[in-house]
Amino acid sequence: EATNIPFKTLKYCRDIMNLALEAAQHGNPNSISDAGVSGEMANAGAKSAALNVFINLKKIEDNKFCKKMNQNTHFILDETNSLILEIQKVVAIALNNG
Repeated sequence: EATNIPFKTLKYCRDIMNLALEAAQHGNPNSISDAGVSGEMANAGAKSAALNVFINLKKIEDNKFCKKMNQNTHFILDETNSLILEIQKVVAIALNNG
């Protein structure tokens, strides 16, 4: 149970990052910085949540569970790493061309 809440937090942060990207791409151009900030904050939350998952996995003896949770956490971190780069790109283009 120790990993479930930070893992859910990680997933919610990824979802927020998806929304931030959508806002950056299609939202009000005057709010582009808000989309960028929300993406950065959610990315920080995702990384923090993942750290909590990893530290809690060290105390769990179920190797099968730990392996699966570790893989799932890394998979979502890969997604959030890609998302933050895309958010940063969209925001930078908008700010530099605006």
